[in-house]
Amino acid sequence: MIRSCPINFQRIDATTIRIVSFIVIIAIVLHVSISSSWILLFLVFDFMVRLYGDNNYSLTFRLATWVQKQLRLPSKYEDAAAKRLAGHFGLLFTLLLLSAYLLELPQFFYTVATIFVSCASLEVLFGFCVGCKVYYVIQKF
Repeated sequence: MIRSCPINFQRIDATTIRIVSFIVIIAIVLHVSISSSWILLFLVFDFMVRLYGDNNYSLTFRLATWVQKQLRLPSKYEDAAAKRLAGHFGLLFTLLLLSAYLLELPQFFYTVATIFVSCASLEVLFGFCVGCKVYYVIQKF
Protein backbone atom coordinates (compact mmCIF):
# COMPACT_ATOMS: atom_id res chain seq x y z
CA MET A 1 0.00 0.00 0.00
CA ILE A 2 1.40 3.37 -1.03
CA ARG A 3 1.09 5.97 1.69
CA SER A 4 0.49 9.57 0.73
CA CYS A 5 -0.38 12.77 2.48
CA PRO A 6 -3.95 13.92 1.80
CA ILE A 7 -2.73 17.54 1.60
CA ASN A 8 0.42 17.13 -0.46
CA PHE A 9 0.49 14.49 -3.18
CA GLN A 10 4.09 15.20 -4.20
CA ARG A 11 6.51 12.31 -4.50
CA ILE A 12 10.28 12.21 -4.05
CA ASP A 13 12.93 9.71 -5.11
CA ALA A 14 13.78 7.70 -1.99
CA THR A 15 16.93 6.29 -3.61
CA THR A 16 18.38 9.78 -3.86
CA ILE A 17 17.44 10.47 -0.25
CA ARG A 18 19.19 7.28 0.87
CA ILE A 19 22.36 8.43 -0.87
CA VAL A 20 22.03 11.88 0.74
CA SER A 21 21.71 10.14 4.12
CA PHE A 22 24.92 8.24 3.42
CA ILE A 23 26.70 11.50 2.58
CA VAL A 24 25.43 13.02 5.84
CA ILE A 25 26.79 10.03 7.78
CA ILE A 26 30.17 10.46 6.09
CA ALA A 27 30.16 14.18 6.95
CA ILE A 28 29.39 13.52 10.63
CA VAL A 29 32.08 10.85 10.88
CA LEU A 30 34.49 13.24 9.16
CA HIS A 31 33.62 15.96 11.67
CA VAL A 32 34.25 13.56 14.56
CA SER A 33 37.63 12.66 12.98
CA ILE A 34 38.93 16.17 12.26
CA SER A 35 36.72 18.30 14.53
CA SER A 36 35.85 21.06 12.06
CA SER A 37 32.84 23.27 12.67
CA TRP A 38 32.77 24.00 8.92
CA ILE A 39 31.43 20.52 8.24
CA LEU A 40 28.51 21.04 10.61
CA LEU A 41 27.87 24.53 9.18
CA PHE A 42 27.84 23.01 5.70
CA LEU A 43 25.29 20.38 6.80
CA VAL A 44 23.04 23.00 8.40
CA PHE A 45 23.21 25.13 5.26
CA ASP A 46 22.60 22.13 2.99
CA PHE A 47 19.57 20.97 4.98
CA MET A 48 18.14 24.49 4.86
CA VAL A 49 18.65 24.73 1.09
CA ARG A 50 16.93 21.38 0.54
CA LEU A 51 14.04 22.18 2.88
CA TYR A 52 13.41 25.84 2.11
CA GLY A 53 15.03 26.36 -1.26
CA ASP A 54 15.69 24.39 -4.40
CA ASN A 55 17.28 20.93 -4.36
CA ASN A 56 19.34 21.92 -7.39
CA TYR A 57 21.36 24.24 -5.14
CA SER A 58 22.10 21.53 -2.57
CA LEU A 59 25.55 20.02 -2.97
CA THR A 60 24.57 16.75 -1.25
CA PHE A 61 21.45 16.38 -3.41
CA ARG A 62 23.39 17.05 -6.62
CA LEU A 63 26.11 14.61 -5.59
CA ALA A 64 23.48 12.00 -4.70
CA THR A 65 21.71 12.32 -8.06
CA TRP A 66 25.08 12.04 -9.83
CA VAL A 67 25.97 8.89 -7.86
CA GLN A 68 22.53 7.42 -8.56
CA LYS A 69 22.95 8.09 -12.27
CA GLN A 70 26.51 6.71 -12.39
CA LEU A 71 25.57 3.53 -10.55
CA ARG A 72 22.32 3.24 -12.53
CA LEU A 73 20.30 2.82 -9.34
CA PRO A 74 16.53 2.65 -9.90
CA SER A 75 14.24 5.40 -8.70
CA LYS A 76 11.70 4.59 -6.00
CA TYR A 77 9.17 7.32 -5.34
CA GLU A 78 7.67 7.90 -1.91
CA ASP A 79 5.62 10.53 -0.14
CA ALA A 80 7.52 13.84 -0.14
CA ALA A 81 5.75 15.21 2.94
CA ALA A 82 7.03 12.39 5.15
CA LYS A 83 10.57 12.78 3.81
CA ARG A 84 10.29 16.53 4.34
CA LEU A 85 9.46 16.03 8.02
CA ALA A 86 12.44 13.66 8.26
CA GLY A 87 14.53 16.44 6.70
CA HIS A 88 13.36 18.83 9.40
CA PHE A 89 14.49 16.30 12.00
CA GLY A 90 17.85 16.14 10.21
CA LEU A 91 18.12 19.93 10.35
CA LEU A 92 17.27 19.87 14.05
CA PHE A 93 19.92 17.22 14.71
CA THR A 94 22.58 19.16 12.81
CA LEU A 95 21.70 22.34 14.70
CA LEU A 96 21.97 20.41 17.98
CA LEU A 97 25.32 18.98 16.90
CA LEU A 98 26.65 22.41 15.95
CA SER A 99 25.42 23.92 19.23
CA ALA A 100 26.90 21.12 21.33
CA TYR A 101 30.21 21.44 19.49
CA LEU A 102 30.39 25.22 19.88
CA LEU A 103 29.33 25.06 23.54
CA GLU A 104 31.90 22.32 24.16
CA LEU A 105 29.41 19.73 25.41
CA PRO A 106 31.08 16.50 24.23
CA GLN A 107 28.73 14.03 25.95
CA PHE A 108 25.66 15.74 24.49
CA PHE A 109 27.38 16.00 21.09
CA TYR A 110 28.22 12.29 20.96
CA THR A 111 24.76 11.29 22.17
CA VAL A 112 23.05 13.36 19.47
CA ALA A 113 25.56 12.19 16.84
CA THR A 114 24.95 8.55 17.76
CA ILE A 115 21.18 8.92 17.51
CA PHE A 116 21.42 10.86 14.24
CA VAL A 117 23.86 8.43 12.61
CA SER A 118 21.75 5.49 13.81
CA CYS A 119 18.59 6.93 12.24
CA ALA A 120 20.42 7.81 9.01
CA SER A 121 21.97 4.33 8.92
CA LEU A 122 18.52 2.73 9.15
CA GLU A 123 17.54 4.79 6.09
CA VAL A 124 20.69 3.90 4.16
CA LEU A 125 20.83 0.20 4.98
CA PHE A 126 17.18 -0.79 5.19
CA GLY A 127 15.16 2.09 3.71
CA PHE A 128 13.58 2.55 7.15
CA CYS A 129 12.86 6.25 7.69
CA VAL A 130 12.33 7.02 11.38
CA GLY A 131 11.09 10.54 10.60
CA CYS A 132 8.59 9.11 8.11
CA LYS A 133 7.22 6.73 10.73
CA VAL A 134 6.75 9.67 13.10
CA TYR A 135 4.97 11.51 10.27
CA TYR A 136 2.51 8.66 9.72
CA VAL A 137 1.78 8.44 13.46
CA ILE A 138 1.11 12.21 13.56
CA GLN A 139 -1.03 11.92 10.42
CA LYS A 140 -3.32 9.38 12.12
CA PHE A 141 -4.13 11.91 14.85
